[in-house]
Amino acid sequence: MKQIKINNFQKKAIRNHLYKFQCTLDPQEKLLLKASAPFTILPPERLIDTFRSAKQIISRNPNCALVEFGVFKGGSLAAMSYAARLNKRFSGKIFGFDTFAGHTIVPQKDEYDIHGTDQYKVFKERQKLGKVWAFCSKTTVEKNLLQISISLKTKFKKTILVEGDAFKTAKLLAIKKIKIWIIVTGK
Repeated sequence: MKQIKINNFQKKAIRNHLYKFQCTLDPQEKLLLKASAPFTILPPERLIDTFRSAKQIISRNPNCALVEFGVFKGGSLAAMSYAARLNKRFSGKIFGFDTFAGHTIVPQKDEYDIHGTDQYKVFKERQKLGKVWAFCSKTTVEKNLLQISISLKTKFKKTILVEGDAFKTAKLLAIKKIKIWIIVTGK
């Protein structure tokens, strides 16, 4: 895949879009974006979409379980946890499944994260050093979730990190059926 070069006009258009997008956010969403940004590679629109989707799912079924497969640093898991915390009727749980061994899928050459970092370049640099791309330990994710919750002035009481193969550990937790998956991919 060919590397995409972005000219000054395109950079200005992207900044303008992000500014206009951020003007549409309510105070809770602005706070979430500020608190979660250091702990995600998702663009702001996708992080807020995750938050809004979780809010809508919870409002329809407050006893649901929200599930994320592959939590990386915990930013989008925090978005779901914050949505749950804001709904006083929520009685379900939020599960974050991950091997906590790093990501094995190679990012695309033109894949940039929320901070404008070329993730393909990061992958190649880490590969040269013999390190895994997109690695974050369970302990670090727990600390990140705590830091985000402090920034949001709340506690994520019903958020559970599950280490290991998701299909095996879901069976151990007696999760029999998942009706809705919020799947966040690199695209």
